[in-house]
Amino acid sequence: MKTKNFSKTVLLALFVAIACFACDKTVFYADTQSVDEGGWPATQKLKFEINVTDTVQAYNFYFLLRHTANFEWMNAFFFMQTTFPNKEIAHDTLECVLADENGEWFGRGRGTVKDNKIMFKPCVRFPMKGRYTFEIQHGMRELNLKNIKDVGLRLENCTMK
Repeated sequence: MKTKNFSKTVLLALFVAIACFACDKTVFYADTQSVDEGGWPATQKLKFEINVTDTVQAYNFYFLLRHTANFEWMNAFFFMQTTFPNKEIAHDTLECVLADENGEWFGRGRGTVKDNKIMFKPCVRFPMKGRYTFEIQHGMRELNLKNIKDVGLRLENCTMK
């Protein structure tokens, strides 16, 4: 059992090391929004706006999620609507695997709060200059999702090699 977990840990560490060497850690954008302690209503969208002036630079696009150890599921689903500067709209669904099959959380943190930085899209470029709007809502069956504390987006410069 411990060998299996050790192998997973080694593979995860190797993946993180490769990702770190492949990309410059310069942050282009990072923002989080707190979710009400009473829960996150399924109809509530969290809105993030990014002004893009460079269509050449590639970015690693991360989804940030902070939850408590009382979160009831091993994974969570989120819907993201992207509105482009030309008003076109794209929809994405993101599954965030938050724990292993034994219930051990993947997120960082020593206490009861776990921080997750989940790769959404690696080394992407924005196709046009202007303001992009990202609206995120949870895609769980719960009408009021509890034990989510913060949700955010982070874009780091990526050097394609």
